[in-house]
Amino acid sequence: MKKIQTETKAKDAAKVTALVTKLNRYRHEYYNLAAPSVSDVVYDHLFVELQELNILVR
Repeated sequence: MKKIQTETKAKDAAKVTALVTKLNRYRHEYYNLAAPSVSDVVYDHLFVELQELNILVR
């Protein structure tokens, strides 16, 4: 059981890292380049997903 929990946390941590990378790129496109590649709705959805995963990883 503990191994499964560890694997799940590792996968969630990897998802958090991937989401942070994406969101940082999208933020840069929006604020620095004034050329967003995703809509606000997509960004917001990813941000909520990150918040939910971040709670699980702790």
